[in-house]
Amino acid sequence: MGPKCTCQLDNMTLDPFLIARAAQYVVQLRDAESGGFVFAKGNKPTLMGTAYAVHALEFLGALDLLSEKEKSAAAGFLMRGCREDGSFRDPLFEPSSIATKQHDESYFDGETTCFVQNALDAIGAPPPPRRVFSKEVLTEKGLRTEFNSYDWHDPHLNSNRVMFWMAQFAHEVERHGRKDLLRLIDVGLDWMDENQSPETGLWAGPVSVGLSVAMAATFHYTFFYSYRNRPLLFLERIIDSCLELQRDDGLFSRNGDVGQTCLDYDALDLLAKASLITDYRLSDVEKAFDRARLALLTLLNDDGGFANVKERRKGNNRVPGNGFYHTGLEICSCDNIESNSFSTWFRLLAYALCFQQKGASLPEKHPVCFRRLPWLGYHDVKSIKASYENKGHQSKAVFLTRCTGKGKTKWVGKGFDRNLDKNGDSYVFYLPDDLRHFALKIKLSSLHPLQVRVAYCLKEEKHIIGDHILNQKVNPGENLLFFLLGNEEIKKNIFLDFIGKDIVSHIDTFLIYEIN
Repeated sequence: MGPKCTCQLDNMTLDPFLIARAAQYVVQLRDAESGGFVFAKGNKPTLMGTAYAVHALEFLGALDLLSEKEKSAAAGFLMRGCREDGSFRDPLFEPSSIATKQHDESYFDGETTCFVQNALDAIGAPPPPRRVFSKEVLTEKGLRTEFNSYDWHDPHLNSNRVMFWMAQFAHEVERHGRKDLLRLIDVGLDWMDENQSPETGLWAGPVSVGLSVAMAATFHYTFFYSYRNRPLLFLERIIDSCLELQRDDGLFSRNGDVGQTCLDYDALDLLAKASLITDYRLSDVEKAFDRARLALLTLLNDDGGFANVKERRKGNNRVPGNGFYHTGLEICSCDNIESNSFSTWFRLLAYALCFQQKGASLPEKHPVCFRRLPWLGYHDVKSIKASYENKGHQSKAVFLTRCTGKGKTKWVGKGFDRNLDKNGDSYVFYLPDDLRHFALKIKLSSLHPLQVRVAYCLKEEKHIIGDHILNQKVNPGENLLFFLLGNEEIKKNIFLDFIGKDIVSHIDTFLIYEIN
C-alpha cells in the first residue's frame, strides 16, 4: 500500500470506463520476466518506462491492479539502476541512445533519479539510499552558480535540470528527514522569483525567448511553491499568457502538430493552479478547458492508451502525424500516433485538470490520485490555496501618478494606499511615448531584507520575454536605492516590484525622473 496521495477531483468528473481502459493498457506494458515495464509496445523494459507506468497507475487509482508480488518486482527492477551516491542510471543507457543533441548524460541522471525516487514512493517501497550531493550545490552561492551555468537559450529543456535538483532535495526531506535541505529549496524559489516576468508571469531569464518556451519553463517550477507554502506571483499574467498560447485546435503545440504531450499538460496545469486563486477571466479559462478536454480525447487510441500526436496541420488540411516520438532516449520511443505510458499519464493528467472547478468540494473518495511529493503530477489544492494565505513572502508593486515640476516630468508616489490582490499582480505606471531615459530613486526604511525589481519590454518586442529585468537587494538599515535606464525604446508598461516581509511598513517614498 503506497503513501496517501493528494487527490482533489470529484468522483463524477472522469469517465470510469476511460480510467479503467487506460489502466488496463498500462498494466499490459508490464514485462513479467524482469518485473519492469516498457515505454511502448516493442520496447525493452527500462527504468523510465517502469516509472512512467507506476506514475500513471498511481494517478488512475489503479496500483491495486498489481499484486504485492508484482509491486515488489517493479521496485526490485527499479533498484537495479541505483548507484553508490543514491542516483539512478538505467543499465540499458548508453550515450549513443540519446536521441537529441540538446540532452546529455547528466540530464538523464537527474531525470531518471527523480522519476525512480517518486515511483518507489508511489508503490510504497522503502526509500533508496540517501542522495550524496556535491558540496558545491549545498550552498546558496553554489546552487545559484549551478542554475546560472545552464544554457538559457533553451529554458524549456534546462528548466528541467533545475526541477531535478529541487525534486531531489524535496525527496530527501520527505523520505530521509533531511530538513536542512529546505533552505536550498527556498534559495531556488528566490532565484525563480528573480527570473519571472511581471508582464507575462512567465520565465524571463538572461536570454529572450518565446512565450511558449517561457510557459514550459515556468511549469517546471510551480510544484515547489505550494510545497513551501509560497505564492507563485503574477497569476493574472500567467492566465493571459496561457490563454494566448491555446491554438484553434484547443491544444498548445508550437509547430504543425495537433497537440504535444508536455506542452498541453504544462499550460493546462498552470491555468488550473492560477484559477484556484483568482476569478480573473474565469469564463475564458473554463472555455479553454472545454476546448482542450475535447481535443485531448481525440488522442485516445483503441487500446485505451494515448498518443503524443495523431494529426498534423498542413495548410488548411490535416494529415497523419506519423513520426518518431521519444522522451529523450531511443530506448523509450515509438511512433507519434502509437500509445505510450508517458503520453497516457500526461494526457489524462491534463484531461482531469480541465474538470477542475474553483472552490469545488473535496469528497473523501476520488477516481484519481495526484503525486504526494512535489514532482510531475503534483496538484494539492489545499496547499496551493494555503500558499496565498502565507504572509512570509509577498510581492507588492507600486502605482505611480504623473506630475510636473521645475521643467521636468516626474512620477511620484507615497505610501501604499492601494493594496494588491492576493495573487501579487503588478500595478503598472505609464510613460510618455517619447521617454528614452529615466532614473528611479526609492527611499526606504527597511526593517527586513528586501528584493526590488524593475522590469520592462522594448517597443519592438511582441510575445517575447526580454532580458530587461533589474534586481537589487536591500539589507536592513539601507535607505536609498537607484536604478538608471536609458538608450532604449521602452514600452509604456514598466513594472516595479517589492518582494519581502512587511512590505507596506517599510517603503517610504519613490520617485522616477525623466533625464533630459
